[in-house]
Amino acid sequence: MNLKSVLDRIQADLKIRLKSWRCSQKIVVIESDDWGSIRTASADAYRQLCDHGYRMEHSNYSLDSLETEDDLHALYDVLRSVKDCQGKPASITANMIMANPDFRLIKESHFTEYQYESVLKTLSSKNRNKVKEIWEQGRKDHLFMPQFHGREHVRYWKWLDDLRSSNFEALETFELGMCGVPQNASKSGTSYYSPPYQTDEELGKRNIDIKKVISEGISMFTNIFGEKPESAIAPNYTWTDAVEKIWAENNVRFIQGMKYQYHGTMDCKSSHFLGEKNKYGQIYLVRNAHFEPSEGNADCVNLCLAQISSAFRQNMPAIISSHRVNYMGCIKESNRKKGLEQLELLLRNITSKWPDMCFLTTPELGKLILESKLQ
Repeated sequence: MNLKSVLDRIQADLKIRLKSWRCSQKIVVIESDDWGSIRTASADAYRQLCDHGYRMEHSNYSLDSLETEDDLHALYDVLRSVKDCQGKPASITANMIMANPDFRLIKESHFTEYQYESVLKTLSSKNRNKVKEIWEQGRKDHLFMPQFHGREHVRYWKWLDDLRSSNFEALETFELGMCGVPQNASKSGTSYYSPPYQTDEELGKRNIDIKKVISEGISMFTNIFGEKPESAIAPNYTWTDAVEKIWAENNVRFIQGMKYQYHGTMDCKSSHFLGEKNKYGQIYLVRNAHFEPSEGNADCVNLCLAQISSAFRQNMPAIISSHRVNYMGCIKESNRKKGLEQLELLLRNITSKWPDMCFLTTPELGKLILESKLQ
């Protein structure tokens, strides 16, 4: 890490420490990205790719897949097993991808046109017909709060370029119903899950109408869940002012993220603090804890507890980042088993160590911050 990076980090940490919204209540929010998206198509596809020389074991995201009924039921059982000071169970804010590539139509176009299908169609084609019903039950039981992540989580124009140019890796994974493999598993170091919200200049070169992409995704969210999302998070924490404007036009009030926002490219970033308001009146919510057991860190529970403790000492809510992959068992059931065991241990430690804490969803925290600013 160079000196500029160190100074930037110190400045960002100081900004967060001095300016962040604070409250005396001990609040825990768990934000989880990638729900609804495809990743590794199946356990059989995983085995085939391993046999063909892909280093699937080099990335925990190789174990990510479209959620199943069993995945959700097992997750809900763990969330229900603990209660906060108000008697509410733990809850996950599930940031949703609303569409996936339509492989059949893309192939029929000879890879010249990108076509997508609703996540509901994807679920149906994968024999996951009860997942939407279980999402809804999770909402009613305050276990699972869907919010907006994107229409899709793929830089699809780069993917189509490689398919048209007969890139072997792109074609081989396409035939398995996949958009490549994670970067660390790729033979060429390629990932199509790179940030789709690029600079206006880059999107213009590609004739990508990002307003159409985002608005269609939010419309799909509204049709499926019966209401517009109140918060959004950009894939890969990378977005531009134009994206914020589109979110605002679609009534998104809260922007989830890490302390850094990457502005359409990983080379340009700025920091945000909890409760900061942008020119559209939207509130930034900044994650300050990390819980990703699928990454393989044996001490992930204690590390997360230390981050929660640090947040509470500063009278700040603990906002935990925990991706869907941690709780998925379609590729390897052992991944789900380990993730849920670690989650249960984390939640029991939280409620035991801080019996006066409460679980909130992202929209609930956002509204609490807004209300406090009006007083």
